[in-house]
Amino acid sequence: MTGDNYLDRNIGDTPVSLPEKNNNKDTSFSNKTILTDTLDGYAFEKLCADIFQKLNYGNVELMPLSGDKGRDLIIHSPSGLIIVECKHMPRSSVGRPVVQKLHSAVISSGAVQGILITTGFFSQNAIDHAKELSPKIELMDKRDLVALAEKAGIDLLLDGQENNLLMTHLSGNREIEQKLLTFCENHFDSLPTKIPQLVKVTDRDVTFLPAYIIHYDINAVFETGVGIIHSESMKNGYLLIDGVSGQLMDQNIANHLKSAGLSPYDETGFDISQFHRNNFFIDEKAITAAAKAIIVIQHTKNISYYGKNHRRYQKECVPPQKDVFITDIKKIYIPTQLLKIKILQQEYPLKGIENSQNILSTTNILSCRICGRHINKKGLICNSCGAVVHNQRLLDSHGFICRQCGKTICRKCTCSIGFNNHVCRECTEKRGMSFKPLPEFNHQISLVVISISALGFTISGITKNIIIGIILLVLGIVVLILARYPSNPQYEII
Repeated sequence: MTGDNYLDRNIGDTPVSLPEKNNNKDTSFSNKTILTDTLDGYAFEKLCADIFQKLNYGNVELMPLSGDKGRDLIIHSPSGLIIVECKHMPRSSVGRPVVQKLHSAVISSGAVQGILITTGFFSQNAIDHAKELSPKIELMDKRDLVALAEKAGIDLLLDGQENNLLMTHLSGNREIEQKLLTFCENHFDSLPTKIPQLVKVTDRDVTFLPAYIIHYDINAVFETGVGIIHSESMKNGYLLIDGVSGQLMDQNIANHLKSAGLSPYDETGFDISQFHRNNFFIDEKAITAAAKAIIVIQHTKNISYYGKNHRRYQKECVPPQKDVFITDIKKIYIPTQLLKIKILQQEYPLKGIENSQNILSTTNILSCRICGRHINKKGLICNSCGAVVHNQRLLDSHGFICRQCGKTICRKCTCSIGFNNHVCRECTEKRGMSFKPLPEFNHQISLVVISISALGFTISGITKNIIIGIILLVLGIVVLILARYPSNPQYEII
């Protein structure tokens, strides 16, 4: 399942003007966030097990869904067994009968203590009764649960509480320009003018796009009459989901933002003069359901196995949603930037998303302005017009260095005044000659014609000498290969 390409979204319709100020720091939001409203009873038990394990209560054993005899968790602590009963009852209180049942389980198990933990509250009758019991029954209501979870590095949201609104990295104006200059210096040569004097960011527009970061665990086991045929297990899986459509976002964008720092979404702290903000259409509860459906699809496998009769069978192993546990959900805005870069007379739009180190862009700055294809090696910036082009090469150069003044120039700004003697417009005019630029595409066409002719001569047998025919054949193949440039990639890392 693939989602919309966020970099191709339209600009939002909520413009806001801001002062030039930068308080945006990439701070680490390491606490996981879990919405208890999205948990079923078994997922709540898993959550409690995780909390007790992280807080070093002991080795925590999660009991099966059925037949637990009032024991959801068994903690093997240094002082003895602790029996835990988990009640996910956010809108009601836990009464005395539940306390009595747990106490019976503690005694029958030979445990030293019982813990009754809930997302709701306890009735006064339950509280009074627990005080009289031995072994001890400790009651933990939702306030205690939230405090415990926080110590374990988990932020619990109860009763429809809103998630903190975060954002991925957004550089200030100077920082973004420095990233672009560093990128250009690494990928282009420019003479005599240095790149910082040529490359300018003339406009910057930012749209904040809504999304959810989801982390999850999955542990599903599939059995038949021959035993276990497959297990699907993952810790800390990662998804990035569209906050408008609920669809999975492009995996390239998800991978780019996976290690990105998060900071609070604060509209007063942006070092940009204007931005647009799109609204969230889907809440955390609906996103959790959508995420579980996506996770199930991603982890569904067709498994081949042999039965007891030695025959081969196929089984589609679809993990049940109860085996999927959402361990963290973050509500974020992703700043998508549209930059206008100017190099002399040439303009280069750039549309991309930042993480802390670089920009993922769908706009190919590394597209040669002569042939339109990718510049995979170091290119040239024309110091006459600002075009970025492929560097010099043996057969069909798109860029040159002027033989008179040493300026880097593109094919359109180059004049030939003799064999392999390429000069710029200014040097041509200084010599009193009229400037006639090199043909833009004829060089490529002529190479193909030479290649086809060589191949045709060889195949038709016009050349009687087999050695000459082989030489022409090899020459044609080489020319065709050298005339090719790689196609543009979907994304560039800047």
